[in-house]
Amino acid sequence: MQIACIVGTDTEIGKTHSCCKIMEYLGKDKQPITTIKPIASGVDPTEYGELNNDVYRLLKSNTHPLASKKMNLFCFKHPVAPHIAAKMENFKLNSQLVYNKTKSIIDKKLLVSHLLIEGVGGLMVPLNNEETYLDLLKKWSHPVIVVVGMKLGCLNHTLLTVNTLKQHNISIVGFIANQIDPNMLSYDENLNYLTSNLDVPYLGTIPYNGSLQPTQIFKDFFTCK
Repeated sequence: MQIACIVGTDTEIGKTHSCCKIMEYLGKDKQPITTIKPIASGVDPTEYGELNNDVYRLLKSNTHPLASKKMNLFCFKHPVAPHIAAKMENFKLNSQLVYNKTKSIIDKKLLVSHLLIEGVGGLMVPLNNEETYLDLLKKWSHPVIVVVGMKLGCLNHTLLTVNTLKQHNISIVGFIANQIDPNMLSYDENLNYLTSNLDVPYLGTIPYNGSLQPTQIFKDFFTCK
């Protein structure tokens, strides 16, 4: 089973949307793939009970059936940063706890060829007063796919994210450009800058309200062997 961690350059830049589009694309080739989101904050009523909205969307898009409680191991009711939400519920969130529970899911040998692990917020989102999401990525040691929310400020956020991952020796598969602002000025120029100057592979783009348009590098990484 091939595993990749999906991280974003910020919050609200389309990590869940990108995971859904990746699963949609690979599902056309009948490749069994699923996504889990170990940490989430904020819940809404659904036909499955109270669920985080991102988890609900993943549940609907997964090509491999997986119970919501396995997809989302730590769900907090309040839609705020995880360390704050956990404290409000008197819960001690830490990277080792999340790592252990996630590993228990992975070790059950899911019947999938690919597993995506969607992050929460950006790299430096706190898990507690001492740890950030980056500490969890280091424990997992899975390769990372960076989702770039294409909007004003994306160049700075992307460079900071990629440089931080490299400084901590985390393997980067590449980046996906997710167009979240249909009216973004100089979209092509911003994308050209990233593909020309970012020292990681370009995996493809997701046009606004469109499907994933992968590069050959993306296809090679997700090829079943």
